[in-house]
Amino acid sequence: MKLSELVRIRPGFKPAIDLTEDLDNIEKVQVYYPTKTAADILLALAGYLKPAVSRIPILIGGSYGTGKSHLGLMIAKLLQHDFSDPILNSFLTLLQKNYSKVYEEWKTLRTSLTKEPFLIVTLKREEGAYGRDVINSSLINALEKALQKAGLEEVMVETEFRAAIRRIEELESNYPEFAKKLEETLPQHGFYATVGLKNALKQNNGDALETFKKLHKEVCGGADFVPKVCLYAKDIYKIVCERLVDNKGYDGICIIWDEFSDILKEIVTEPEGNLGAQLQSFAEAFQTTGKYRVQTILISHRAIREHARLLQAQRGLNIGEDEIRKIGGRFLEKHLSPATAKEIYELMKSVIEHTESFKKIEEFYRDVFSNLAQKSYDLTLFEGFVSREEIKNTIVKGLYPLHPFTAYVLGRFTDVIGQRNRTMFTYLADITLMPGSFKWFLENSYFQAGERLPFLTADIVFDFYKDDLEKMAEDIEAQKQTKTYLEAVKELGSDKDETKTRILKAIAILNICKNKASLENIAFILNMTGETGKIERILQDLINRRILLRTDLTKEYKFMKAVSMGDPNEVINNTIDERSSFFSPKRFLEEHFKKWISNPQKRFAKADGYAIKHSMNREMEIRFLLKDEMRSKLPVELETRDGIIAIVLTFSEGENRTAREMIESEFSEESRIIFILPDFKEIGNMVPVLRRLDALYYLKNRSALEAQDTTEIWKTFIEEDEIRVKEFLGKLLFPMEVTTASPDKSISEWYYLGKNYELKGFREFRELVDRAMENAYPLTPRINREELVDKSLGKFKTHRKPVIDYVLSKDGIFNLVTEKDSKRRHIIRAVYEDNDILRKEGGKDIFCKPRLHKAKEMHTVWEEIEHFIKHSKENFKVLIDKLQSPPYGLRPPSIPLILAAVMRKPYLEGCLSIKKNVQFIKTITADVTEDIVKAPHLYQPYYTELNENRKAVLMGIADIFEIKDTDPIALKEQI
Repeated sequence: MKLSELVRIRPGFKPAIDLTEDLDNIEKVQVYYPTKTAADILLALAGYLKPAVSRIPILIGGSYGTGKSHLGLMIAKLLQHDFSDPILNSFLTLLQKNYSKVYEEWKTLRTSLTKEPFLIVTLKREEGAYGRDVINSSLINALEKALQKAGLEEVMVETEFRAAIRRIEELESNYPEFAKKLEETLPQHGFYATVGLKNALKQNNGDALETFKKLHKEVCGGADFVPKVCLYAKDIYKIVCERLVDNKGYDGICIIWDEFSDILKEIVTEPEGNLGAQLQSFAEAFQTTGKYRVQTILISHRAIREHARLLQAQRGLNIGEDEIRKIGGRFLEKHLSPATAKEIYELMKSVIEHTESFKKIEEFYRDVFSNLAQKSYDLTLFEGFVSREEIKNTIVKGLYPLHPFTAYVLGRFTDVIGQRNRTMFTYLADITLMPGSFKWFLENSYFQAGERLPFLTADIVFDFYKDDLEKMAEDIEAQKQTKTYLEAVKELGSDKDETKTRILKAIAILNICKNKASLENIAFILNMTGETGKIERILQDLINRRILLRTDLTKEYKFMKAVSMGDPNEVINNTIDERSSFFSPKRFLEEHFKKWISNPQKRFAKADGYAIKHSMNREMEIRFLLKDEMRSKLPVELETRDGIIAIVLTFSEGENRTAREMIESEFSEESRIIFILPDFKEIGNMVPVLRRLDALYYLKNRSALEAQDTTEIWKTFIEEDEIRVKEFLGKLLFPMEVTTASPDKSISEWYYLGKNYELKGFREFRELVDRAMENAYPLTPRINREELVDKSLGKFKTHRKPVIDYVLSKDGIFNLVTEKDSKRRHIIRAVYEDNDILRKEGGKDIFCKPRLHKAKEMHTVWEEIEHFIKHSKENFKVLIDKLQSPPYGLRPPSIPLILAAVMRKPYLEGCLSIKKNVQFIKTITADVTEDIVKAPHLYQPYYTELNENRKAVLMGIADIFEIKDTDPIALKEQI
């Protein structure tokens, strides 16, 4: 019998939500199951929808199949229906049971809103997507449709687009000669007739509007088309929202923009471009709008950082961290994690229906199902399944005829292709008879009782996705593997052995899914576990024909194009010899260390305990050096770093002994260096591997530059050797977090302040880093504001400067205390109030040196600056260098603020002057203090004590002008 008589897809199954079409789909609302991350997003949104809350667009990111659009639908329903509405019963029951806080927040919010509080405006990428004005035109277009659907057309305001249509109609009715001229001119501008221009204007097409404005002037004797209407979406939404709230009983507008990924990608590509400006302008208009709430929700299948990574891989665009943060600042970015793997497979199981006939034969094939479940369990393919029995019931039997690895592959293909119409659910729902499709397999496979049970294996699914993987996959490696497979098939020539082709597909699939392409795994995914001998013979034949190669270390099979380069190992050895004079183990480790550890940021060891105490992140950077470089390089390296973890490489017992003696004596008082001294024998054993890896990197880069077809071969060898290097680093760096080694496998000794430390785990390592930074920087003031302890002087500059100008002015204390701007308040609190500089004494606000028992660190820094100002004849470079060095370790953004605080009193009393180059500065301002930190060698302080003689002079002048104030600062100001 046909397999379609045993298995079918559940009738009425729909694989995806279309927000614009499914907004009133009650069935979709009733089957929604909220995940943890979905609940987190709902909680954030509930807070944003409260009156008088500052709000920015919420960006919901997540891969295809994670339920983003479904969540968008639920948000719409929550804002359209009261909690008592039966349509929400199922969802609210689950929400109350699993996420009670979220439920209570929404219940409170809904109680404060009207019966149908928000107008829901839905749109997706292609709506109104015309020209450069895509965001404005899309938003206007979607608003018109939403109002029309709600029967509220009269609320819509006049737009330029509507006015342009009416003007065309006016020309046609009253000025036919102008209308005729317009009609004749339109084809030159891409419109076949006036009707085409009107249709484009109805769609709020910005390019069509610009064309009409230009032609209006040409055909109407130079008259401009300047209607008195709203031009931008932000203005239109503002007026419509006011009308809805004031006249129609609504509480606001909620925009849900699905499939926003393409626009987001363009914004990431050009952060300062037109689209980014349009979106920011719209968002800023509704940040704080009181009772007139307009909330925007954008749904994208990729997050901002993912777009940046893909653009770098695909186009070579290097989008910096600052730009990513700047773009991200426009949104509240929330990532919707997929339902757990277990939930997804349970859902797939509910889609595949087995007839009574299938249920009757299950017992006969129980051993087949059990064996497949055991192998799947051994490979740990299915996260969340804790037993073989679970895998057997849900995956092997529940998803039959999908082979277990096919079920796993469908999820991976969904991720690498990144297309809405290519998820695992769209695959199951595909109704075509395209080879490889689920329906095709059911219609073309037959079951005979007692014979082998047919399974839809991964190589069949590969045929269905092949074109997408080759041309459309967002994963570059998936594209490469698919293309390499196709080239390998060509190498077979007239040999059309089906098993050989299936094996090549299996290798491509395993590499795409980042699984080991071993003999056992190839046999498993092809459902040929009893035919490993046959598969091994074919694999060897493919190796002999230079279509495949097998790695020595991991015994994996990979593609190798047939090339005329000779024996790869011989080429490698020759290259090692050629590069022997260039190679240095230390330099090679330095250059490539970042790529070998799990996270490049882990080349820094962060002092987390120190950061909690001092509110400043400090980190010690891993550096490699030779024994002979310790005296010369370490002082230089420390000039630009908080601290160093110095890995000293030695290659003999004598070198190792000398390095240890230097560490224990010469560096026994250097608190900013932790030393790692590896076993010199282990270093020696690793040098040949590093030489070989150096040669392989060189060969790979050269083949890429010369467009040779050997790049993939060298990559295969590189992967093997990098495994060895990573294992070596794991043992060398234990117990740092970048490794998975254990104490008995460590090959290094650790030293600090001349003493040997036996570190048994990461906790001891972290404590040692904290101790080093505390010893080095005990007098760092606590400034609890990240931007003020950054390494860049530019951070927070625009908010910092007004505060400094307050400090240096007569009325500064009043201005500091009454400041309302939130950013400036943060600075005042973090630097002055929390450090006892700005405080109350006797009910009066004062600004002066902090008390030693209240803020020891800032008190000491203050005295250091004060002493320099009063007694030093040097330029400010001496002071700035000292403040940035141990024991203070101040960062540039905070120094101008502290400098201004110390200079305030002597400057206002007339005791302090500052000279730049050869000229005295008339007024000390924020710009001056900032520049002192930026170019300190140009500035020098001049201090004159306010003695009794100077006071007497001031008082005499005061008498002449009949000034009664006796405070020196106020007196000087009045004079």
